[in-house]
Amino acid sequence: MNKKLMLGVLGLVVIVVVAWVAYKYVALQREAVQWEGQLEEIASEKMEKVEDTWHIEFQTIFDAPVDRVYEAYSHPERARELAPDRVDLSELRSSTDKTKVVELRARILNLPIQRLVIEYTFYPEEKRIASRTLEYNLADISSQYRFEPSPDGKRTLLRFSQTSKEKLGNPLPESVQKGALKESYVTTVRAVKKVLGISPAS
Repeated sequence: MNKKLMLGVLGLVVIVVVAWVAYKYVALQREAVQWEGQLEEIASEKMEKVEDTWHIEFQTIFDAPVDRVYEAYSHPERARELAPDRVDLSELRSSTDKTKVVELRARILNLPIQRLVIEYTFYPEEKRIASRTLEYNLADISSQYRFEPSPDGKRTLLRFSQTSKEKLGNPLPESVQKGALKESYVTTVRAVKKVLGISPAS
């Protein structure tokens, strides 16, 4: 193969690779847009990025008593069963009276399948759950779930807070990171509503 032909082939390969990367980037940006604004599953939200860390606060209201909502959130290993379109694997790796370690492989936006190992710690007396990632290549994530009953005991307010500190080399733009964090939360809310038999609003 002569030099000019080789250079031509290499140039074509570069063009194809650049076009593919651009296509994937645009696809991610478009999918992230659908998670902007107010969603049915989130009564209030606050998302702010300070340097390399996202600070997130969501609130969600469930039409179910607090004990039922807390119990539904206490089984993260059921994620595959409840959200098969988004979760390829949810496997309980270990557990104690107060903790569970779960491996998840999840589909978030149009990203490659994400693998996470998460430790959950349960505080039933406080109606609180804490979680943190033990293994995840894009970020270190810590979350708190606080469940509060309504005055009549028929509904539950979930106060969710999270910090997500990105790791060195995270290539995702902020809009995609924001969309992915929001989608992960909403996917969990929808799965819990499925357990509780709460139909989405029409």
